[in-house]
Amino acid sequence: MAQVPTFLSLKPESAADRAAARAYFGAALADLETALQVMRIEDAAGDDQADELFGYTSDTLDIPGAFGLDSVDTPLDLVARLRASLDGPVDLISYTPADGGPVETLLLDIGALLPGVDLRSPTPGLLPAFDGNHPVGLLPDPSLQGVLGSRGFNINRDRDGNGTADILEHVLFESP
Repeated sequence: MAQVPTFLSLKPESAADRAAARAYFGAALADLETALQVMRIEDAAGDDQADELFGYTSDTLDIPGAFGLDSVDTPLDLVARLRASLDGPVDLISYTPADGGPVETLLLDIGALLPGVDLRSPTPGLLPAFDGNHPVGLLPDPSLQGVLGSRGFNINRDRDGNGTADILEHVLFESP
């Protein structure tokens, strides 16, 4: 990371740069939406998706991990949520606790990135410490400078009590 000091940072210098970053991100999501629609049409027409570099095999998007996260409807719904998050917080994923507790929702606000965020910055610390390539501990700022929000969703949940947020262990580093 020392060799690439801008990795994991976005620092547009001006309002024009922020507008350009927003437009590029919006265009990329529009292109992704178009690609998903084409793949969905091909799948519905009986095209064998197994021979494709990327295939569309289900209208259900399952998020892997140890949280029992509720489905995010469809891949197209997820892209629509990402696009909407350019304009403010949107519900990204929801979690229904096994004990029947209230639904917990993780919010995403990609627009919060546009003024600039440096995920590597030690001040304010946004990432936990690392042991080699593995994070240890909790996220010092679970909102990642306002990019994430929550209605009851604890991104730093540590069910196994080992001192590291479960999302950093299970979702990012375990194979399904």
